[in-house]
Amino acid sequence: MEVLRLLIRPAYWWWALGAAAFFLALVTLFRAIAGHKRGQELLRFVSLSCALGAMLSQYYLVNSWVAGEDWSALLDCVPPVSKLLTVAVIVGLGLHLSALVIEKWRDSRPA
Repeated sequence: MEVLRLLIRPAYWWWALGAAAFFLALVTLFRAIAGHKRGQELLRFVSLSCALGAMLSQYYLVNSWVAGEDWSALLDCVPPVSKLLTVAVIVGLGLHLSALVIEKWRDSRPA
């Protein structure tokens, strides 16, 4: 029962939401390369929503450490995670930007 209660807490979903965000960003990119336009906006929206959910759940995790006064966890985890989140945001935005550029390039060239 304790394991189930831990899994339901939003603080521990950051890894699943982050993985889903990158997977959906890659799907969006590959669909743009293949020329599939249908559903691209929805995929982009869901991917960016998962990325935001991952960042928010990471914030909840840090908040739970602060509430529990677990200062060693904060000192050990926050600096590397902030760097990881920065890289994740840059890579995610780069994937989405690449998909947009490919779509616009395909639309602008003559048939």
